[in-house]
Amino acid sequence: MSGRVIVTGANGFVGRSVCQALHSAGHEVIAVQRQSKPAPWAVNSWPDDFNQLLRSNDTVIHLAGCIAGDSQQLTKVNVELTQQLALACEQASVRRVVLLSSIGVCGAAAQQALSEEAPLSPATAYTQSKACAEQALQSALHTTEYTIIRPPVVYGTGASGSFALLQKLVATGLPLPFAGLNARRAMIHVDHLADMLVACVEQPAAANQVFHVADEPALPVADVIRELHRAKGRGSGRLFYCPAWLLNRIAALAGKGDALRQLQQPLLVDSSKARRVLQWQPQQTTRAALHNGAVLDPSPGWQRTADVLLAGSGLLLLWPVLLVILALNAWPQRQPLFRQQRLGQHQRLFTMVKFRTMALGTPSVPTHELKDGGVTKLGRFLRASKLDELPQLWNVLTGDMSLVGARPGLADHHELTEQRQCQGVFAYRPGITGLAQLSGVDMSTPAALAKLDASMYRQLTPVRYLQYIALTAVPPLRRWWPLKH
Repeated sequence: MSGRVIVTGANGFVGRSVCQALHSAGHEVIAVQRQSKPAPWAVNSWPDDFNQLLRSNDTVIHLAGCIAGDSQQLTKVNVELTQQLALACEQASVRRVVLLSSIGVCGAAAQQALSEEAPLSPATAYTQSKACAEQALQSALHTTEYTIIRPPVVYGTGASGSFALLQKLVATGLPLPFAGLNARRAMIHVDHLADMLVACVEQPAAANQVFHVADEPALPVADVIRELHRAKGRGSGRLFYCPAWLLNRIAALAGKGDALRQLQQPLLVDSSKARRVLQWQPQQTTRAALHNGAVLDPSPGWQRTADVLLAGSGLLLLWPVLLVILALNAWPQRQPLFRQQRLGQHQRLFTMVKFRTMALGTPSVPTHELKDGGVTKLGRFLRASKLDELPQLWNVLTGDMSLVGARPGLADHHELTEQRQCQGVFAYRPGITGLAQLSGVDMSTPAALAKLDASMYRQLTPVRYLQYIALTAVPPLRRWWPLKH
């Protein structure tokens, strides 16, 4: 049964796969998203008036949402926006609304497989907002049908969250202290979830139902890591045991304490109802999907090896300098480090860290958009000497960044994001330095910046990689080693 399907959050990780699956199944897809880019289906900007877009007998798949932020922001996006959409769908006599929720509404951990009859027990502000969104949807719809899907962690190309963290750690090629992570965690591949959402659009039996979905079998986290190693041709990987207390302490210092705690807890999901009612079945086992769908880094292998060696050596050699700057910067500001969410490889958000160079309270916008600059006296020196970037060696070591690459942009810098999407820049890791920075091209000219970034990635060689690093560290070298575009 083909029809007109409206997908909110269509350019997200799940949304891209869902739109492609619907398109392949013969449905007319109307993508609703914050950023516009070429697609084989109609694209509408978000959030336009729903009443102008909706038609009778449409189906709406609601994927748009917020996964991070304070309770007020999560409620505004995940609950209030869902309620507005539901009311608009009811008024327009939409056939069905399919809501993507989270298995987390039933709890953060489960020794026994969670079925649809499990009581709601959200443990975080995010899962609380998703539980409220479910209730808002059901309360607002009377003639319009609803279907609610509760998946666990979704993995595949462009994934975020705890699975993306595992991928980054595996990508380092270093021995990992996770042999003791034996808790089984349910997951689902993004393509399997997309197939389920298509089934919820097409099958009458999905009306007014809640479904739990997951790949089978659920694997221990250590086995997931081993499978990712095998997918990259590294055998089963080198895992060693580390006491839980020490592992938790290290993770907390790296700002990954919550992610590690999640991986240490079992979470099992019962998806038998979806198999029985909708005849839905994942195309592959969990191991096969992990192996066949592992994200392959388009960057050459030598670059990641060089990043790890140089960043690791830099942290070992420069730690006294880091401590001195940390102390000096802590005296006037009391917050010597600056952390900010940036767009990384595959448009995944990561936390970039650097020494604070602007006064507290400075708006979180690109530097060229600040009228008075907002830079402190010490900050001017740190920026001029590039010492403010030193903490990003840790981002390089964890795989969020490379030493050489495009500077990561802000998520709300939409023009630059769109230009980089068109140029394919997000296929690569962002970097600390690169051709654009050395050429004086910044985010004030998004089209020129994205074009230069793409050119740098296509022409990057070991020699140019070393040149960009050397010219950043010692600018006078340009007299003898000029840049080539």
